Amino acid sequence: MHVTVEDPQNQGEGRNKHTSYCIRIQPDDDDSTDDNVAVTSSSVRRRYSDFQWIYHRLTDEQPGFFVPVIQHERALRRSKKFDESFVEERRRQLELFL
Repeated sequence: MHVTVEDPQNQGEGRNKHTSYCIRIQPDDDDSTDDNVAVTSSSVRRRYSDFQWIYHRLTDEQPGFFVPVIQHERALRRSKKFDESFVEERRRQLELFL
């Protein structure tokens, strides 16, 4: 299985503005079918706070397990938060997290 985080998009306006990311899951070529059901690719769009939620759930429910750290929301000027280089760096870190 191959998981990517791609296609960051800024959505909303004003205080509701945020960046969402497309999470794409693709089976490896050698993934077989299970119970005659074909293994297909899937994608969903999520925002950064969704990644934070899963991080906290994993660390709370699985104490002692290694959960990769993701950068916590930092106090950023809004102009910096939507800067192309910042969004790309965050996308890369989120992909490594998954």
